[in-house]
Amino acid sequence: MDEHPAFELELRRALAHFYDPVFLNQSPLIQLLCLENEANPAGALRNAIEQGIRSLQPDPATPPTSPRQRAYHLLFYRYVQQLAQRDVANQLGLSSRQLRREQDRALQALAAHLRLHSVQPANAETRQDEEANLLSQGINREMSWLRHSLADGVTQVQPVLKEATRLAEPVARMHRVVLDLAPSDEAISASIAGTVLKQVILNVLTAAIHGVPDGCIAIASQVAQGHVVVSVRSQARAHGSRRPPEQDGLDMAARLLDMFRGTLRVSAADLLVQVDIVLPQAEQMTVLAIEDNADTLQLWERYLEGTRFHLVGVRDPDQAFRIVTELKPKLIILDVMMPGVDGWELLSQFRHHPLTSRIPIIVCTVLPQEEVAHALGAVAFIRKPATRQVFRDALAQQIEASEQER
Repeated sequence: MDEHPAFELELRRALAHFYDPVFLNQSPLIQLLCLENEANPAGALRNAIEQGIRSLQPDPATPPTSPRQRAYHLLFYRYVQQLAQRDVANQLGLSSRQLRREQDRALQALAAHLRLHSVQPANAETRQDEEANLLSQGINREMSWLRHSLADGVTQVQPVLKEATRLAEPVARMHRVVLDLAPSDEAISASIAGTVLKQVILNVLTAAIHGVPDGCIAIASQVAQGHVVVSVRSQARAHGSRRPPEQDGLDMAARLLDMFRGTLRVSAADLLVQVDIVLPQAEQMTVLAIEDNADTLQLWERYLEGTRFHLVGVRDPDQAFRIVTELKPKLIILDVMMPGVDGWELLSQFRHHPLTSRIPIIVCTVLPQEEVAHALGAVAFIRKPATRQVFRDALAQQIEASEQER
C-alpha cells in the first residue's frame, strides 16, 4: 500500500483531468515534483506523468500477460490514449473487478516512481542532459511499442497515400509546391500498419516539399518483385532552386520503416530528387478457428482486424475436417470443449492425416492443459481469456516459424 496517500490522491486527480491544462495548473503535484519554475507547468506535469507511465514498460521480451506488462498497458490505454474502462478491460482480457484491482496497483507503482524521481536537477546543464535523455528514452519506448503492437499490420497503400497527400497539401501550398498523386490499384497492400505508413509518407512528403520550393512532386505506387514501392519524385523549377530534402523527416521515415522490414532509398540528379519507400507486399493468410462460441469468434475477428490474417470460423466441429481440407489454412486455432466432438480427438485426427499433418495447430481453451496440448501435437497453447496482443503474437510466431522451415 502507498505510504503517501495524499500524493497518490493528487496523482489520481491529475490523471482524471490529464488533458485539462486549467486543472493541472492548480495541482499540488507541480510543487511536489519541482515543476513550478517551468514555462508551462501544466504541460511539464503531464509530460512527467506520461514519462513515468512509459518508464514502467518492461523489456519487450517480457510476456504480455505478466503483471508488469498489464500495469504499463493499463495506464497507457486508460490515461495517455484515454480509452474507456470497458475498452481497456476488453483489450487486456480482464473483468471490471480485476481491472480496478490492477489499476490500483499500477497507480501505486506510478506514484512511487514519480516520488523517487522528483528531485530537482542541480543546475541547468544537468537538467538539459536529463531532459534529452528522457526524450531519447521516450522515443525508444514508443518505437518499441509500435514494433511490438503493430507488427502484423496490413494496409491498402493507395487510400493511405491519398490521406497523407491531403495532410501535406497545406504545407505544399505555403511553399508553392504542386502535389500530384497518380492513380493506382486500390487493392495493393503492404505489410505495415496504416498509421505507421501514413506517418512515413507524410515525413517524406514534407521533407521533399522543403527541398523544391515552387516545384512539383509526383507520388506513385507499384508492385515490383514482391515489394510495394511508393515513389516520391521531386522536381525543382530551375537550377539553383533545389535543396536537399530535410534530413530529420527522412531519418524518422527510415527509422519507422526499419521496424517493419522496409527501406528508404534516395537518389538525386540535376533538378530531380527521388525517394522510394520500399515495403514487403502483404500476403493474406487464412486462419481457421474451430470454436462453437459465436461471441469468441467475433472477438477473435476484432483482434485480427487490419492484420495479414483472415479468420474463418467453424462452429460445427463435425464439419471441421472437410473445411480444413478445402481451405488449406495456414494455421488452425482449436477449442477443446465443444459439443459432439472432443477437441483432443480432432487434434489427433489432424495430426495423423496426411492432408492436415503439416498445418500448425494452436489449442485455445480455458483448461490448464498446455502439456497435453503439446504432447498431442499442438505447436502452441493459449489460455482463455486471451488479450489481443497474446492472441496475435501466438499466430505471428507460428507463421514465422513455418516460413523459416520452408
